[in-house]
Amino acid sequence: MGDMNDRLVLDRVGNNPLFVGIAEHMRKLSLNKEVQVALLGEKFYEMDLNSIKNSIRREGLREGRLEGKLEGKLEGKLEVAVRFVRNGMATPEDAARIAEIDIQDLEEALKEQETIET
Repeated sequence: MGDMNDRLVLDRVGNNPLFVGIAEHMRKLSLNKEVQVALLGEKFYEMDLNSIKNSIRREGLREGRLEGKLEGKLEGKLEVAVRFVRNGMATPEDAARIAEIDIQDLEEALKEQETIET
């Protein structure tokens, strides 16, 4: 509905009997202690829910950053291993072992590079 203490709301409602009646009814309801408790409970519930949503969002961002860092490290290790193999400095098995990466990932990267070069 709107804040009936807000001047903009009051200006828009004007003298419309329907809105004036609704506003009066809402004012009377808001004076009721049980309604006040229910409204306060609803506000606390919304605040808790927003807090949980923000916490989940922050946790998701942290996890995403960590995944990105790990992916970046893996990509860097993979690039070094590919260079070692391409330059004849190591066999694929040795390069994978030294870089602490999976041999299948290295073999896939080598194949991808071969298709790019040809």
